[in-house]
Amino acid sequence: GGIVANNASGMCCGTAQNTYHTLAGLRLVLADGTRLDSEDPASVAAFESSHAELLEALARLGRETRA
Repeated sequence: GGIVANNASGMCCGTAQNTYHTLAGLRLVLADGTRLDSEDPASVAAFESSHAELLEALARLGRETRA
């Protein structure tokens, strides 16, 4: 989690090899016990359905940050 949270890239500089560009997918467990596999379309669809409010709040924060 720390590598992703900090977008760490170790001895690499710049953005070409940072975390967001080198990960193919993630498997994670949220505090509520929900499991998400970002490479599994069924898992993503279930997550989008069960956590729509969270996803909208995160999207809103992203829009506000970019504004």
